[in-house]
Parts: sequence; structure tokens; C-alpha cells
Amino acid sequence: MATRRTSTAKPSTGARRSAAGADLWVEGDDKGDFIRLGERALRVRTDDDEVDLAYYFVDDDAAAASPDRLVFLLHDTWPLPADAGGSETVFSHSVPVRTVRLAPPGTDCTFSVRLCWQSPDLYRNLDLIGAVQLIGEDAFMDALTTAAQIADRTSRAEKLEVLRNAVVNSVMPDAPDVDTQQLFFDMIDRFTPTHVRMLQLLSDPPGWFDRHGTPRPNSSMGPKAGIIEAGMPELAGRRDLIDRYAGALTTAGLINQSLTGMMTENGLWAPATTPLGVEFLAFIADPESKVD
Repeated sequence: MATRRTSTAKPSTGARRSAAGADLWVEGDDKGDFIRLGERALRVRTDDDEVDLAYYFVDDDAAAASPDRLVFLLHDTWPLPADAGGSETVFSHSVPVRTVRLAPPGTDCTFSVRLCWQSPDLYRNLDLIGAVQLIGEDAFMDALTTAAQIADRTSRAEKLEVLRNAVVNSVMPDAPDVDTQQLFFDMIDRFTPTHVRMLQLLSDPPGWFDRHGTPRPNSSMGPKAGIIEAGMPELAGRRDLIDRYAGALTTAGLINQSLTGMMTENGLWAPATTPLGVEFLAFIADPESKVD
């Protein structure tokens, strides 16, 4: 939100710089570069321990000279008025932005920029590593609306995380078609976190045990349910529940093996997921794990 201030006296740049340094709250590792003062504008980058922040002071001449860059600062509502930047103004960004769907004809799209805390061991927020261009807005809004409705019916953190991943993945270049996405959201709504964990285990049994630091059972033959009991201790001794969870995954077309029949060692550790199951897991996976 921008607020217009009017002053009859115009102090020198040096005086303004001194006042800015004395009066502005600035935190950061490189304070010498966090206050940038020119004849027409003051730009400040700071942080609040957990959130990187930027704020600006510009005069009328600067705003008039660069409407394509500064018009968003002069309006406190969204979206901007249709004539805010002039009839010929087209926004052209100069920062690295990852496009997550091929653009249809036209100039309309949505930009998502993360402006919240993230670990300083990775990247700082205003380094723009998190800028994403979301094109194909109808599919994105369908996914967002559906996910919001499901989220209203749960407080489970695991399911909310799955919903977040699915919304982001809905606009990735390899995203399923809209009808398949709706089918997957219906599964997310019906499945518990235990369904999802079991499907993840069955998609890569050796990898599941390695990722969780769980010793692999020394089994040369037996039912696959024994692998699930070893990998998901909360289901140990509960073959009745394992059958119910597996039955739901089978009915949904996500696994295609019996968990009670006898198998050799190779069969026990082989994936049990169908191609649809693999696609569903990719749809609910953390999108950051797909970024090199």
C-alpha cells in the first residue's frame, strides 16, 4: 500500500540520506547496500529476522517517468485499474522466472512470488529464486478451488501438505489433464495419510526403508503384507487394516498386486503400483523435489 506525502521544502540528497540512515529500521548482513537513495526515489531492503521486506518512497516525477515499473506502488487495491499503466504499457520482467506451463496466445498470466520466510541456508526471499509464472490460469483456479474445499474438511497436516503440492503440480509442464486432476483430487479427498504412505511404500519398497532408516526384514518368501508391517510399524499385526487400505488402493486402480499371496524375495521388493499410481504419486509429490 502506498501513501502520498506532500512537502513544500525539498532537502538535499545528502540530508535525506543522513535522515534515512538515522530513522529507517534496517536489518541485514550487508546494510551498506540495503538503503539506495537517489534524487527521485528511496528504496530500502530489510528483514524482520524471518521475512525479507522491501519498501519504497518515490516522488511524482519518478512515478510519471516509469509507469511500467512503479504503477503498482501507487495503488492500494488489486487488480490495478485498467488504465493504470497507459493503454500501451506491457509488463516486461527482468528477473529469472520459471514458466510452468506453455503460454497460450495473449499476454495474460499470473505471477507467484514467495514473500514469506524460508531457510537462510537455501536462498533469501528477495533473491527471486521463488518467482513462478503460472500460465493456464483456468486449470490452476480449478485446482485451487477444489483443494480449498477439501482443506475445509480436514485438519490433518499430511493431507494439507499433499493438497499444497497438488495445486502447484497442477500447472507444471508435465501436469495431468484437467479431468485426471479432478480424479486425483477426489482420491486425495477420500484417502487418509495412511493410504498415501502405503502407496508410497509399495511404489518403491527398498527406497522407503532406506529413506526412513528402517532395517529391511530378512524375508526370502512371504506375503507383501509382511513388508508393509515392517515398513509401517503402526500397522504391525493389523492385517485387517492393511487389507482395507490396500483394497481402496486397488479399487482406485493404483496398485495391481495381492498383498496376501506368497511371493519370492524379488517379488516382495518389486513395485506394486500401476502407471496410474505412479502418476498420482507424482501429482502429490513436493514440487521442490523436481527442481534441479
